[in-house]
Amino acid sequence: MWNIRRLAQVVAMLTAMVLVWSGPAAAVLAQDDATSPGDQPLEIVVDGERFVFDRIVPIDVGELQEGTDDDGNPFFTRADDPVGAAYVPVDDATAARYLPESLDAPDTACLSEGVDVGNITAGEDVYVPAGLEPDLSTDALTEVGSTDDGRTIFAPNAEQPFSELFADSDEGLIRYLLLGDQGVPGTFPATVTFAGQDFEVATDAEDPGTEGLAKVGCLGPFPALAEEGADAPFSTVYLSVNDQVVTYQATDVPAETDEVTEEAATPPEETAEATPPDDGGEAETGTITVRAAFCEADNSENANSNCNGRIEEAEGTTVVFEVRADVDTEGDPVQTIEVVIDQQGNGSQGDGTGEALSLGVYTVCQDPVEGFDAIPVPGNEGGSNQSGVEGLPCITVEVTPGNTVLQFNNFPVEAPADAATATPPATPAVTEVPTEVPPTEVPTEVPTEVPTEVPTEVPTEVPTEVPTEVPTEVPTEVPPTEVPTEVPTEVPTEVPP
Repeated sequence: MWNIRRLAQVVAMLTAMVLVWSGPAAAVLAQDDATSPGDQPLEIVVDGERFVFDRIVPIDVGELQEGTDDDGNPFFTRADDPVGAAYVPVDDATAARYLPESLDAPDTACLSEGVDVGNITAGEDVYVPAGLEPDLSTDALTEVGSTDDGRTIFAPNAEQPFSELFADSDEGLIRYLLLGDQGVPGTFPATVTFAGQDFEVATDAEDPGTEGLAKVGCLGPFPALAEEGADAPFSTVYLSVNDQVVTYQATDVPAETDEVTEEAATPPEETAEATPPDDGGEAETGTITVRAAFCEADNSENANSNCNGRIEEAEGTTVVFEVRADVDTEGDPVQTIEVVIDQQGNGSQGDGTGEALSLGVYTVCQDPVEGFDAIPVPGNEGGSNQSGVEGLPCITVEVTPGNTVLQFNNFPVEAPADAATATPPATPAVTEVPTEVPPTEVPTEVPTEVPTEVPTEVPTEVPTEVPTEVPTEVPTEVPPTEVPTEVPTEVPTEVPP
């Protein structure tokens, strides 16, 4: 298994190779089906980490590990994959491959940085190395030519033009992408997505070089650069392709920032007192987006982070989130954010964004939804400036320039189970009374002493001597119980004569 973190693995290999075609020369550059996302999203988010579409690959996802992205859609990964790619099924035989953008670890080597090789030239066409290919083998490719040093060149099929080529090496297949206008790889769409933003090539920009720029992540297989000290959202990013730097301009941030600052000039006065700007200069603003998900089941060890399944009865529900200044959880909210739950992919969720806020600390709490427990998941969307509030469905967050995303998962309350176990305790109370009233003590003392003594002494003496002679004279005079005990012994001896 190769490791993309080891640079210069294939040093000086295939340097400035000249390609000898075994078919007609390549025509105009075009993006083929494998490198086009089709209906697949350009970017997915998994536990706050962003992945960008690369290409469609033949793969059996049944052999991979399954997970769920932040939109509730399934994705798959390989165990111990040095690339760290994510795969989204397209059909039974193929999947869309997504490469990590590594925004939180920009020093991580991108795929193209894992090899140190030159370009392939075919007439006027130039192909640049995009790194070792992790999913394709020569069995799935078509041989289309060879290099002047005897190496075999492959393409996805025999149809030209080729937007990508593959050259064999001791380490495996090396993938090459055809450069188009302005040095952009032919597999890249006109609008690329990076760090949650859309970018387009700055057509009038010249190669700026790399001075004053720093790596901020990976855009596909290539390093993405920005001005030193810049953080997302970016107004400009630069794509480092081999020995060229291509300038991309954001399509949304500049316009959004101007608009938000104008609109928010007056409304934030209410919150500015609680959270004033840091340096007393021109006020900056930020926004909060709340993402709420309703989950039928959670199959992970951590019930606070994963939300699986769909709850149809929750769809159409409007969930209200109250935003308060600082760490307050009970005062008057400075704004409310409403989130309408709908079906998204395989889940029931939605998101909503509040109005612009002055920079500072805020606490966001979810209003109760009957039948569900709200579980805040601070940091799930990649924010390091978030923390939970113990015992409450709230997240305290520091609002910074741009947009901050908060995640709340909702799980059904297990009320039936609690109700069923609440009634049985009445039975123990009933069993205590019978054990305290000792019915067994009275019967055991009275029957055993009285019956054994009285029947044996009185019946044996009185019935045998007295019954025949005493009833005529004695009954009227001796009714009490005291006389019979004394008379029977003395009277019978004198009366018989």
